[in-house]
Amino acid sequence: MAAGRFHVTSARLASFAILDLGMGVSAWYHEDGELTEDAVVRQYSDFTLRPVGATEP
Repeated sequence: MAAGRFHVTSARLASFAILDLGMGVSAWYHEDGELTEDAVVRQYSDFTLRPVGATEP
């Protein structure tokens, strides 16, 4: 936040949303499922970084 790479109204609320997203994956992800681990990581990274307005370092 201090470096100016994230832009959110509430850092606390954004962190709760990101944590919930990450913890929820354990409820449905299976190694033999439709998505590979790498695919989930890439998509979840996008899901979490875009809404907080993350910029490249």
